[in-house]
Amino acid sequence: MAEDCPIVLLVEDNASLATVFTMQLENADIGARTCHLTTDALEELTRSQYALVLLDLQLPDRDGLELLSDIRRLGIETPVIVVTSDASVDRAVDAMRMGAQDYLVKPVTPERLLVTVQNALELSSFQRNLNAKSSKSQFAGAMTTSPPQPMYWALVRRRCTEKRPCGRRKNDWGNGSVLRKKAPSLFWGRGLSDKFLQKGRACVS
Repeated sequence: MAEDCPIVLLVEDNASLATVFTMQLENADIGARTCHLTTDALEELTRSQYALVLLDLQLPDRDGLELLSDIRRLGIETPVIVVTSDASVDRAVDAMRMGAQDYLVKPVTPERLLVTVQNALELSSFQRNLNAKSSKSQFAGAMTTSPPQPMYWALVRRRCTEKRPCGRRKNDWGNGSVLRKKAPSLFWGRGLSDKFLQKGRACVS
């Protein structure tokens, strides 16, 4: 595994499952560190920088959504993907509203996990680069009204056309269809909302 590989914080109390996730990530050159409690995870996030958080909701000391709330309250911008056995639509919507980037229901296939993680890392990297360029410009405020750069819409076009390896079994959230019906403005499972993707298609067509 490369020395400069991204490091994921895995918040999971099931030791065997955490080991499986860690192996799958490391096979894709993504490092992982595991915390079993929300208190330990919050300490890690305030002390070290992580590329991504994989968060279980059913944890021994607190609900995972409480940790997600603390992460956002402290201004920690690390992307969070919820990975849980809780298939409740309301819980998924709550997680998205609180800033989760995606919501995966266990059991999760290795392919599904890696695609979701890699998409989140890619989008996060792009946003950081965009923010860095914007902060250097004296006209940074114009970024919200000026037409996006071609590279940006190239990413949008790839999001619009890519095929994700998710099935259609019950409680499979891969295509986000359930969440889109319940809260279309909250769903960012593919990194971009439906309304935004439609705008992207029009700009790159």
